[in-house]
Amino acid sequence: MKVIQSYWSKPYNELSESNRMGGWSEKAFHYMSCALSCLKLAEFYPVELITDQKGIDILIDKIGLPYSHTTIDLEYIDYPTSLWAAGKIVTYSIQNEPFIHIDNDVFIWSKFPEHIIASNLVVQSIEENFHHNLFYLELAIKKFKYISKSLLEQKNNKSITNSINAGILGGKDISFIKDYAIEAIKLVESNIAEISQLKNTNGINLVFEQCLFYSLIEEQKKTLTCLLGKTDKAEYKELVQFWDIPCIKTYIHTISSYKQFYVIGEQVAQRLWYEYPEYFYRIQDLIKKNAI
Repeated sequence: MKVIQSYWSKPYNELSESNRMGGWSEKAFHYMSCALSCLKLAEFYPVELITDQKGIDILIDKIGLPYSHTTIDLEYIDYPTSLWAAGKIVTYSIQNEPFIHIDNDVFIWSKFPEHIIASNLVVQSIEENFHHNLFYLELAIKKFKYISKSLLEQKNNKSITNSINAGILGGKDISFIKDYAIEAIKLVESNIAEISQLKNTNGINLVFEQCLFYSLIEEQKKTLTCLLGKTDKAEYKELVQFWDIPCIKTYIHTISSYKQFYVIGEQVAQRLWYEYPEYFYRIQDLIKKNAI
């Protein structure tokens, strides 16, 4: 099973100051996160990158990350940059063999367990009844002119609303993943006008990436393998405990709002400096020269 990452550069540069650079509080932390994520993965797997021309320029030509193969399949996608997950959805849609997609704020210190690599469908975890997921799902149902049947069924027939966390996502069931990606793209493209009228569109990414995936799993009664199982929001703080690596923990995901904590960015920077100092100083130098 191949390991892939994606980098659609436009959202990182064109969103508002509070949301740009993948949610990190500093530009340096964003690029250091991308570097550390790739470098740690590359210790254990060949890693492919699906990106655009600017991504090639920054991540390959300037920072020099050791991806085994790169494509610019994201060069011509045209969605509002607030819909940052669209780049990931397109990436899922063009895969023709088993894969695991790893976000660029995920870091590993050991190989994934064999049952994860062998899974038909795999994600990081299940988010059970997260308030913000439910809020944006209800908003989409209320505002969109088109809504996926599986999302409606889950909302109407379940006492709780589940979604997945896509820190990792993939598997051997390529047919399901492609159908999911097609439906996600349809959900976005059918509601572009409605999305553009929302005050905060960021949360809509949760609907078409995370909520939709889980609802289709439920609808089609698929078996889903989770790296971490079910998680609640309080448990996500355990995913940023850098002081426990590599002896106690081997998986870090600087998820969601944790990236806004300066100390978390410093942990990423310190770890990059400790393990790959040449990349740490290269990124610092590129930023100083305003080259990235």
